[in-house]
Amino acid sequence: MRLILPHMLFRSWGCFVLLFIGLAEYLIAQEKSPRFQHLTIENGLPQNRVDCILKDSQGFMWFGTWNGLCRYDGYNIEVFNKESGNINALRNNFIYVLNEDHFGNIWVGTKEGLYVYLYNQHGFRHIASLGEDFSALTGAVSVIEKAGGNSLWVGTDQGAMQAKVLDNKGTLEILQHYPFGKSPEALGGKTITSILNAQDGSVWIGTDEGIHVLQKGHKTFTRFSHDSYDPNSLSFNSVYCIYQDSKDRIWVGTENGLNLYNKESNGFRHFFHQSTISNSLVHNAVTDIAEDKNGNIFISTLGGMSEYLGENNFRNYVNELKSEHGLNSDFLSCLLADDQGTLWIGTERGGVNIYNTYQNVLEYFEFEKGNPNSLSHNTINSIYEDDQYIWIGTAGGGLNRYDKLQKTYQHYLYNVNEAYSISSDFVTAIHRDKKNRLWVATWG
Repeated sequence: MRLILPHMLFRSWGCFVLLFIGLAEYLIAQEKSPRFQHLTIENGLPQNRVDCILKDSQGFMWFGTWNGLCRYDGYNIEVFNKESGNINALRNNFIYVLNEDHFGNIWVGTKEGLYVYLYNQHGFRHIASLGEDFSALTGAVSVIEKAGGNSLWVGTDQGAMQAKVLDNKGTLEILQHYPFGKSPEALGGKTITSILNAQDGSVWIGTDEGIHVLQKGHKTFTRFSHDSYDPNSLSFNSVYCIYQDSKDRIWVGTENGLNLYNKESNGFRHFFHQSTISNSLVHNAVTDIAEDKNGNIFISTLGGMSEYLGENNFRNYVNELKSEHGLNSDFLSCLLADDQGTLWIGTERGGVNIYNTYQNVLEYFEFEKGNPNSLSHNTINSIYEDDQYIWIGTAGGGLNRYDKLQKTYQHYLYNVNEAYSISSDFVTAIHRDKKNRLWVATWG
């Protein structure tokens, strides 16, 4: 291809605009680099620590923080806080868990009890106020898992409970209660961290002392725990999350490692972070696991996020201090993959991070101070692409020519001592005519 612009000599055309491509704060190129959006206190969150996320059947996003409950409609955030004297308000601002039942009620686990949000009343009902039968629901509620037959499994500081939801007013009937204890019918440990209602009807309950599995029709638990002499045992006893994917694989995240259950051996395969292997698990403390609608498995940790690629291979996402578009915190607490291809990430310090898994993930070009092989200015007025180059007109940084093959920049700037330099560093438009001549319009 012949470029008729000998020696890159420029003729001044003042404010003559041939083609206006549009304003941009960054230029997108062809190499993969994930981009995240962020919802923080600057956008209306009451706090940047987000412990749980729910997308309800009406399309609202709910975020549980340690300073109230949030409902997000895509534009605005409504915050529900503790209100003294209001019987229809929450009585505690520490929100640990959220879920929606078959009637569309929103269930909220807090540091001081279980609540249900009723859409038709735009208010909350405190379940412990229903009577003595619900006294086990007055303390901390850490897990709410939806099950069959309009029932819920609820994890509290007094054990696990199965309850049936009777109507859209949040009326509950207690079906079973499994307290902490030493008997085969009781749960070990002091804290319930996760509950999985598995496809085969079994219930997996994660605690600070391993996993307790209740098979369908049974009254006693099968237990999985760490055994330093058994390489197929659970990697660590403190369980953070349990998840079953679309292939019926059961994943377990612990304080020390990711586990994949093997039904044939009745044991676990382990995945750990290895500092010398870049595609190993990003961090050993696994807080949550989610699967997007394309079957991709994402793992949140206290050191970033991993995407499972198969075997021992992970793609990792970490906070990059120089990037405004990456994860804004490595301390991740929860994940939710919705039906639109969006991954919602709750963090301990950065609010909610939002990642669209359908995006054509691209690297963005930026001005980097001290780096001559970078964009000359971050404000872009015009872009033109041909077979070999991308031409970028900036507002204050002249014209940039990016070589797509060599991945290098050449900058063309106004120089008062050169008669044939570009006439201004404010480039408004770039156009190639039928004779293959490249025209550059500037402000001077």
